[in-house]
Amino acid sequence: MSSGFPTVSARPGQEWALASYLTAIKAHKLVVALVALTAVAASVVFLQVRSPEYEATADILVEPLPLGDQSFTSLPLVRDTGDPARTVQTAAALIETPEAARRAERDLGRSLAGAVEVNPVGESNILGITARAETPQAAADAANAFATAALDQRNERLADAAEEIAGQLEERLATTPASDPETRSLLATRVDQVRSVIDTGDPTMFLAQEATPPTSAVGASSTLVLALTVIVGFTLGAGTAVLLELTTRRVRDEAETLALYPLPILTRVPLMRQRRRRAPDGSSWYMPPLIREAFRTLAVQLLQRGRPPRSILVTSATRGDGKSTSSINLAVTLAGMGRPVILLDFDLRNPQVGSALGLAQGSALHDLIDPNVELDRLLIAPFEFGSLHVLPVRFDEDEAPLIEAALAGLPRLVEQARGLADDVIVDTPPLGEVSDALNLASIADEVVLVTRPGNTNRSQLGVTGELLERIDVSPLGYVMIGSEDGLARSYYGRGYGAAARDLVISEVGEPPSSADRVGRSSSGGNPSPHG
Repeated sequence: MSSGFPTVSARPGQEWALASYLTAIKAHKLVVALVALTAVAASVVFLQVRSPEYEATADILVEPLPLGDQSFTSLPLVRDTGDPARTVQTAAALIETPEAARRAERDLGRSLAGAVEVNPVGESNILGITARAETPQAAADAANAFATAALDQRNERLADAAEEIAGQLEERLATTPASDPETRSLLATRVDQVRSVIDTGDPTMFLAQEATPPTSAVGASSTLVLALTVIVGFTLGAGTAVLLELTTRRVRDEAETLALYPLPILTRVPLMRQRRRRAPDGSSWYMPPLIREAFRTLAVQLLQRGRPPRSILVTSATRGDGKSTSSINLAVTLAGMGRPVILLDFDLRNPQVGSALGLAQGSALHDLIDPNVELDRLLIAPFEFGSLHVLPVRFDEDEAPLIEAALAGLPRLVEQARGLADDVIVDTPPLGEVSDALNLASIADEVVLVTRPGNTNRSQLGVTGELLERIDVSPLGYVMIGSEDGLARSYYGRGYGAAARDLVISEVGEPPSSADRVGRSSSGGNPSPHG
């Protein structure tokens, strides 16, 4: 048989990069929503606690003395350097001084630390004195106070310098003879120029426009902040979803399962809520109606194959897929149809069937190795299911060296079971984790693969398909644990490695009386599968 299992497969449209992002977002939509909502919540908190900030600007006009201008000799005025940007930067350095800040603070009666900046306005010859405060008026007052303080301080320094220079010029004028009118005229002109600075202040910088209270706070509006937060939150959430998708090891859904290993879906087993899978008093194995119907669907398909006696191997890719539970449910369903059924627990490393059915005893590995042992002496008939016989197995750590020998003898027991019952259900270990089931898969009439999206490991599903392909075995199809039809969406059972009493259990007939209960006798004798 050829399985047609693709070693490398891709979902249609996967080549389109955006499709993979959309798939990741859809698969982890709750994560995306949580990240986005967290971002929005943080933004709302920020908007609630932040204080509004207002910004106001006063303008100082800079008119440097032209190149070569000899006026105001020796006074530290702003002179044209030939580079307008450099000239304005020089003026800014003269305005933005600690002394100006301290004077403005005294005038306002509050600190301006970090609240005022002096910067050129574009490519113009204007300096902007920008102040920030918690109210519009406070911002305007701070800008105007700093501008005024800076110009007043500068004018005072210039006045002191001009007074000294004017005195020196006047002394020279007094000592210049009347016979040199040209020099006296030049000195007199310079004295007038210098004293004009004392009277009118700096001729190269003055307040062009006072700051006015702003009408709105600086920064983004609350609406814009929230809108940007939603975008950023969604982007972060989508990135988280993509990262989760790249790092997750589990199959996400049915579509991905079929893409990794395409097989027919024989039946879908819904996940059940705890209260809906509670067993009635006196019942050791209970299947809620939805579970029972799913396995009836599987049983009908198997019966239509029409090749009795049949051996049906049940395996999975990953521990916890629900393999052992599915084996019991299938065996109980077939038995409920009146068919003689044998259920073999051949998951030797972690047997679960016996404990799940409440069978206290089980065959040891050395019983399975004995070539003279007859299968019908090892079988137990659970008290509720008259046509079902079970081979429970127990595993002790000290028998670990016997596993390989026991595995080699399992095909012989399967052949014996075929002669004793119409249907033989063989529960085996997860094929994606250990290869114990391979020798049985090659002799089984049918192989059914149990998978559980959200639990099945991607790589182990791939390994399962590759191993079956190599021995030329094509499984009949999937038992898909976790229905997508919305009928039930909770807990199915932990399957492989789970506590027996937590498994989904079956319902066949009324709970029997104590007189109907048949167990394994201390001598090892058991009823035959037929009766």
